[in-house]
Amino acid sequence: MVFGVYLAVFIIEVALGAFLTWRVRGLATRKGWMSIPSGHHLHTAVVPRVGGIAIYGAFFAGMTCLIVAGKLFAPSLAVERWTAISLLLSSSIVFALGLYDDLHGASPLLKIGLQIIAGLVLFAANFRIDPPVFLTHAFPIAGYIVSVVLTLFWVVWITNAFNLIDGMDGLAAGSALFSAFTLFVLSLLINNMLYSLVTILLAGVMLGFLRFNFNPASIFMGDSGSLFVGFILSALALATRQKSSTAVVVALPIVAFGLPIAETCVSIVRRFLKGKPIFSADQEHFHHKLLERGFSQKNVVIILYAVSAVLGIFSLLLLIPNARLVGMLLCILCVLLWFGVDKLNYYEFREFSRLAHRTIEQKKVVQNNLYVRHAISQLDRAGSLERIAQVLEECISKTDFDSFDFRVATDDLNFASTWRREELRPSSATLTLHLTSRSNNVLGSLSLCRCDISSPLMLDVNLLMMPFRLALAEAVEDSVNADSKRTLHATAQVAQ
Repeated sequence: MVFGVYLAVFIIEVALGAFLTWRVRGLATRKGWMSIPSGHHLHTAVVPRVGGIAIYGAFFAGMTCLIVAGKLFAPSLAVERWTAISLLLSSSIVFALGLYDDLHGASPLLKIGLQIIAGLVLFAANFRIDPPVFLTHAFPIAGYIVSVVLTLFWVVWITNAFNLIDGMDGLAAGSALFSAFTLFVLSLLINNMLYSLVTILLAGVMLGFLRFNFNPASIFMGDSGSLFVGFILSALALATRQKSSTAVVVALPIVAFGLPIAETCVSIVRRFLKGKPIFSADQEHFHHKLLERGFSQKNVVIILYAVSAVLGIFSLLLLIPNARLVGMLLCILCVLLWFGVDKLNYYEFREFSRLAHRTIEQKKVVQNNLYVRHAISQLDRAGSLERIAQVLEECISKTDFDSFDFRVATDDLNFASTWRREELRPSSATLTLHLTSRSNNVLGSLSLCRCDISSPLMLDVNLLMMPFRLALAEAVEDSVNADSKRTLHATAQVAQ
């Protein structure tokens, strides 16, 4: 009987969502509420962009019916009607914000501000993230503040995450559909009829809208749709939180919304690494990268649908009461995520990987830098070119370089010294330091060779290019001058 109710709600909302989307598409065309193709858009035709009106209308109608029916026929639902009203009120704020942005454009500050206000309405209705128990007991006020901050952060994050992935026909709507089905199953498992009805209602609306939004889309959801759907899903994730282990409570919604969350995190990190504004638009999202690899738009969407479905299944598997299994699933998921992002060829993350490797090997870097600094102090009191060559060998042999070629050439002097490791292969890279005197006269050079360039150089190159090169040039100049004085003195003695 209960599943019959869920099925009826789902079918009705699919039909209502499709009907309203059809009507809104015609209205948007007449009113000129269209999305004009630009540099960062994938579509080439003019398409209506306010599909969020249909999504909101179908959801509002369904929720209103649930509230009224609950009051008349289902006392168990009537108790929670104020929760449903709070959800409808707060989501209406976000929908109005998105519609204004679609029609007139809204600043990032206005968007975040109104989303925070809507999040506070949710928090007042007990849609919240609970703070750690020890903090609540020891510092109740601090625990309350932490709960508010975490709740608002979650709501704003997920709301904008679904807005961010709305860059390809059917992608955001399909991802929301899979997330809604995941939360529906979770609501059934925790035996909460209200949230089961709301999630299946939202799933029906999204499927009805997807009929017109799948490639080639004849209408876009716009910010009015993506922000609204993201907000609703963030609220439902808070409502269906589990009273199980802390790790599962945190991980389950994050995994369930894995695609938009991963997209948001990757976008923020790569824009930060590039020094670009976080809210700037670009063409380096997951779907853009997949398109670059030769997939069609339909195939890209299907691939990302599959990712959303797998993440939804993973999130439900986290409910299995086995800590070892949960830990293993999270590890597998992290490895798959890193592998997937790496295959998309984000150069920012290649650089980040190099930096991480460099951080791990920092002890080796410090060690090699100390060898160079010790050589600098030794060069200051070398006194002769032979001693300089000896200092260079003592230093370079301990670093990642495989050979050096030290040459001094002046009007009165020619000196050469080389060093190579045993069984040395032909060098793959050479760094040459040109040595000049204090008066900018050429003294010679030091060429450092390295065979294996597949791994990063565990040495601060700036240390070689500046302090070490200057110290070496000064030591060579002093040695050349000293040698010239000794030669003149010997010549004078012979003449006498």
